Amino acid sequence: CMYVCVCVSFVHSSSPSRPSEHNWNGRYYPLEMHLVHQAADGSLLVVGFLLDPYMAPNAFFDTFLGKIPPAVSVVPQPAGLSWAALRKAVAGSSFWEYSGSLTTPPCTEGVQWIVLQRPVGVPLLLVKQTNDVSGFNSRFTLPRGDRFPDHPEDEEEHAE
Repeated sequence: CMYVCVCVSFVHSSSPSRPSEHNWNGRYYPLEMHLVHQAADGSLLVVGFLLDPYMAPNAFFDTFLGKIPPAVSVVPQPAGLSWAALRKAVAGSSFWEYSGSLTTPPCTEGVQWIVLQRPVGVPLLLVKQTNDVSGFNSRFTLPRGDRFPDHPEDEEEHAE
């Protein structure tokens, strides 16, 4: 199935008591990026990235600085994204893959998720800008229920 990236969504927490949507070994991150893809048949695929402002920033995120529209944290795919910089940052990263839902209304189910385990550095300014624009907007980590990542050796570390 061929997917096309239709939007970029930034979801974040404003404090440790409001964690990000995914965690790794119980560690939450202040910002996640979701690349939402859609196929011609309407099926959805989201590629999620854990973003860490305490790591060296990746050039991919420079495109977004100062360009997050007011009151939303979902932006159409901007022109000029440095996909090569992002690919280099996550090359060889392990990932989880599971069937879930969109994390924002209408919370469509049956969405295929791929979440990379290796965090990517992001400018602290981007974390601040997304927080200033929309405040806390992440859905709390949901119980795993019957969803298991495709890498069973990691299933205890994936989510609560």
